[in-house]
Amino acid sequence: MGRIIVLIGKRFGRLTVIEKHSYDSHGHVFWLCKCDCGNIKSIASSSLLRTMTTSCGCFRKECLENRPSIHRGTKMPEYKSWLSMKRRCYCKTDKQYSRWGGRGITVCDKWKESFPNFLSDMGEKPSPYHTIDRIDNNGNYTPENCKWSNPKEQNRNRRSNKWYEYNGLKMILTDWGIYFGISSHAIQQKIRRGSTFDEVFEYYTEKGRY
Repeated sequence: MGRIIVLIGKRFGRLTVIEKHSYDSHGHVFWLCKCDCGNIKSIASSSLLRTMTTSCGCFRKECLENRPSIHRGTKMPEYKSWLSMKRRCYCKTDKQYSRWGGRGITVCDKWKESFPNFLSDMGEKPSPYHTIDRIDNNGNYTPENCKWSNPKEQNRNRRSNKWYEYNGLKMILTDWGIYFGISSHAIQQKIRRGSTFDEVFEYYTEKGRY
């Protein structure tokens, strides 16, 4: 059996760990947790650390009771997006943690412990292909900084993208290529050979390539 991570006193959503409870047949540790509603429930370490369980069950009940128009509750795709968002920011074992929580990205208090608040602010996904996207890639998950984006929009907002600006117009190379009617690779090659972006812009403007 590996080293046990002591969770007593830790808070996960609406749950506060009060004491170690038991082990199952596989050696998994279960903890007694007190929910904000007053209920006591035994929950596995893995469920707590991965934020898979954040209440005694009262949260799901509230979703169903308070929002009859979204009776699908926790089966909604938006609920899965909400859980994934929190895992990326707070679960150190999540494979994406280093790119979110590891950089200091957090979820605002309004959303962190309330899926109904998240859904009310974001609305339902426009399509199954849309995912939650931060407008400022270095900003936190807040109502002001988030929107649903399709894969193409998400790709434009990647941290690895380099932005180029000329006379107040700022775009990534892909969009500058569209602007000039050429491939972004051609622009990239000129920059690699030592041209500044101002020189690139002036070159294609003079050549009438846009």
